[in-house]
Amino acid sequence: MLVIFGGSGALAYQKIYPSLYDIAEKGFLPSTKYAIVATGRRYTQKEFEGFFSHSLTSDNRHHKHEIKGDTFKELVRHIHFYQGDNRKPEFYVGLSKFLDELVEKGLPCGNRLFYVGVPQKLYNTVFTNMKKSGLNKSPCGWTRVIVEKPIGEDLASAKVVDKLIAKAFSEDQIFRLDHYLGK
Repeated sequence: MLVIFGGSGALAYQKIYPSLYDIAEKGFLPSTKYAIVATGRRYTQKEFEGFFSHSLTSDNRHHKHEIKGDTFKELVRHIHFYQGDNRKPEFYVGLSKFLDELVEKGLPCGNRLFYVGVPQKLYNTVFTNMKKSGLNKSPCGWTRVIVEKPIGEDLASAKVVDKLIAKAFSEDQIFRLDHYLGK
């Protein structure tokens, strides 16, 4: 499972969804038995599918090629939207149940990768509640987290962010993607 925090935001729209499509088109996703779960406040499942589709077909300097209908349809079969407010503790409890329900419906219990693409001001809420709700561990398989954003504003604040994440995840679970460092 790939779970995207900030799944209705600009980062997901411009970069993550086109990248996932490209990975699917190249045949690098499993042929069956995987799920991509986007989270956000804005959409129902049906509305999210329109948002996802638009992210692939709109004018985007990062993604300028034809969308193959079969690839798109197959990818959409594996995409789920979990609607809720990630500033509230009940969001995390509900998300955990939602992921368990996907397993009950036939998805293998296994690895979980959380992509945290939310504003840094939400990190304390996100990581604290992920730990409290047990999302920092998978019932079977590994759990990893990708932190996507500027990680702090300077060395001192980066260390604060690192300590915050380390309260919920062990170092071997954490992948940091700082897009300013990447530039």
